[in-house]
Amino acid sequence: MLLTREIWLPIFFFPGIETAILGNFELSFPVYCKHQDAYIQLEKKAEESGIYIR
Repeated sequence: MLLTREIWLPIFFFPGIETAILGNFELSFPVYCKHQDAYIQLEKKAEESGIYIR
């Protein structure tokens, strides 16, 4: 079982919405979207789930 503090840093791709979430040592998991509307969709989902997005 891997922890987020280990060296293995995943990159998650979501081809349906042309988005990637990057794992990093800061544990901030930046989100990169090709289109603004995909980012807005993810922002709404995160808010519904109680996840903070800056």
